Amino acid sequence: MKNEQGFQDNTNIDVALIYMSRQKLGFRELIFAIVSELPLITRLFEKNPNYSSLIRELTEYEYNDDNHLPYQKDLLEKLALSRTALMGLMNDLYEDFSIKLSDPKAYTISDTEIYLIVKNS
Repeated sequence: MKNEQGFQDNTNIDVALIYMSRQKLGFRELIFAIVSELPLITRLFEKNPNYSSLIRELTEYEYNDDNHLPYQKDLLEKLALSRTALMGLMNDLYEDFSIKLSDPKAYTISDTEIYLIVKNS
């Protein structure tokens, strides 16, 4: 819908998705974002043939504070992809994941209680 000035009105989600779709992230940014949400990404995309091999490979790693994120070189070798193909695949997955987040059923956010402790000095 157009506003009074004749411009398209966009919601905050629309604006964020447009911005994110124009941004191509680097490997470290992508791997951190994907691994941070890997359980949810797995649930949403494990049956997608475009992403299944990447997701399967990423789930083979054990993530904790002592371990590093997967190296690009290792993923290139294990997935038998060129650097350009791997980066395209990861950017596509990140973008598709970002779009799925706008679906209320994709990312359940439970009710939260916040307690503030205030000291009057």
